[in-house]
Amino acid sequence: MSDIMKNRFLNRLNRAYSILRGDQDIVISHKPAGSSCSGYVLMSHIPYVPPSLRNTQWHSNIVEYFELIKIFTELGYEVDSIRYDDINFIPSRRYDIFLDVAYNLQRLSPLMSENTVKILYLTTSYIRFANNAELRRVNEFEKRKGCTYSPSVFGPFEDLVDRSLRIADKCILIGNQETKNTFPAEFRNKIKTVTVSASRINRIKKSDEYIPEEKEFLWFFGLGAVHKGLDLVLDAFARNRTWKLNVIGYVDREPGFKKVSETELTSLPNINCPNVQRGDIACGCNPASGRALPHNKQAHWY
Repeated sequence: MSDIMKNRFLNRLNRAYSILRGDQDIVISHKPAGSSCSGYVLMSHIPYVPPSLRNTQWHSNIVEYFELIKIFTELGYEVDSIRYDDINFIPSRRYDIFLDVAYNLQRLSPLMSENTVKILYLTTSYIRFANNAELRRVNEFEKRKGCTYSPSVFGPFEDLVDRSLRIADKCILIGNQETKNTFPAEFRNKIKTVTVSASRINRIKKSDEYIPEEKEFLWFFGLGAVHKGLDLVLDAFARNRTWKLNVIGYVDREPGFKKVSETELTSLPNINCPNVQRGDIACGCNPASGRALPHNKQAHWY
């Protein structure tokens, strides 16, 4: 079995494994690196990833999940990890630090000690800003194409996010000052920006490959074609046939978008949609001159 097929199989196995385990209701504990315990941390983050599958994951969230655990355990803390969407967990011990990425901070804070340091870990621009940008993109797409399209990526529970922002002692935001400025002024003084982490790579370009003669580009995302600007990219490359575009993502999971954009996706010689998954990116896009990233929400694209 090739490495690509092996990674794909292990990813699917991990998803099935999570469902069977009922990950939404489990707590994964990580012991401190040393012999003594400095305290306890509750981390409400991504769904559980078995350490044995760590190197088969391609999203930076996985990298950050393990790195956060590493930081806390090396500082001497024992870390309890739950899913960000676990609505059933109730603390049974006192926590010194509580880190959350979504809505559990506002739900669980009343059950925490008044001395617990509450940290909100933000990975996108402010939710109301992002949702408004999403609706603008969708409206523009519908007008251009004469179709009806439902937003595929829309942040839920805006009011709960605001509650978490108010309650948090500190916030970590992946992004820069522009990203920070999307948040209401009342929250900005508690927000610290950091750069996005990097996922594992298989190849680094040589210096003479940075600007190749051929103008070849890559759109490389997951769900949310309009949300992540694929419609804009397709329109641009349809008008400029001397540029080549590789589209890698989950377009097949959005039949409405695929139907409206069928000509651009299937009939133009300069636009290529290879039948590979995001984790298989090393399959043939190394010559790309650059990436096309007209995203309307992700913090690190600003």
